[in-house]
Order: sequence, then structure tokens, then C-alpha cells
Amino acid sequence: AALPHLPADHLFFQKFPHRRDHVSIPSLQQIQRAFEEAWIVGFDPRGADHFQNKMVGKRSWIGAIEVSSVLSYWGIDSTVVQFIRCRESRQQLPRYIRAYFSKCLGTEA
Repeated sequence: AALPHLPADHLFFQKFPHRRDHVSIPSLQQIQRAFEEAWIVGFDPRGADHFQNKMVGKRSWIGAIEVSSVLSYWGIDSTVVQFIRCRESRQQLPRYIRAYFSKCLGTEA
């Protein structure tokens, strides 16, 4: 969802160039390779340990932290927010979503 909104000179497009008039979505193998490249330069050392520094060709479940680390490696800002199953947490979720999108739109909540 974020890719069409990145500037044309963004780091992501240096790794995955545009194809004609649309954005090239990386293949599964390219994404897996990005995990390994990110680990080599120090992103998500716990994830690297968990996956034993090997992702290409594996059929493994990945979580939000792993995705966030690869997005950061590609220069795309990301935040992982966990909402647990309790009343207080669920009450915060709509406020968080409103504040997040208001900030993105420049209409601070």
C-alpha cells in the first residue's frame, strides 16, 4: 500500500526498480534475500538468531518485527504496535488509528 506513495528516488526503488508505469513488487525470494541482507548489516539480531541467518528457500512464519526490520532496511518507516485482548487496550485502538491517519493527512487529531 505504501509503495505507490514513495518518492521516485527512494532507496527501495534502487533495489527494486519501476517496471514501465507501475511499481515492481519484490518476489518472495527477493524478500527472503532482503531479510538475510538486513541481518548481515545488523537489523533484527534476534530474528537472525532465530532463523539461524538463513531465510532464502525456507517456509517459515514471519512476524511483525521481522517485516518492520526489512522495511527499515529498505528505508521505509514502520512502527509495530501491539494491542492485547483487554478492554483498556481495545479502547486505545480506535484512538491510535485516528491519530495515526490524522498525522499522515496533516490534520492532527
